[in-house]
Amino acid sequence: MSRVAAELRSDSIGTAGTVIRYGHSGRPVLVFPAEQGRAADFEAAGMVDAAGGLISSGRVKLYCVDSFDAASWSNQVRSRLPHSAAASAPSTRRTSR
Repeated sequence: MSRVAAELRSDSIGTAGTVIRYGHSGRPVLVFPAEQGRAADFEAAGMVDAAGGLISSGRVKLYCVDSFDAASWSNQVRSRLPHSAAASAPSTRRTSR
């Protein structure tokens, strides 16, 4: 089974994240880690091995990604703001025009 890891930089969030691909062909499956997890957590928990037959036969290809929860709902500073302050707090999100 092929395994390819890549670091992808995002100017929108100002950091890089890891994407790990398992397999070479098949239906793409996007795998999100548990809260504040890393891309390699799925493999470490044995889930890639559990899907190994599907991956090796070319039926699925997994894309495991890092989470960025610390910048969203797990952000303790932002979550302690009163509701009205959190709603008006500056966003780091870029919008397209």
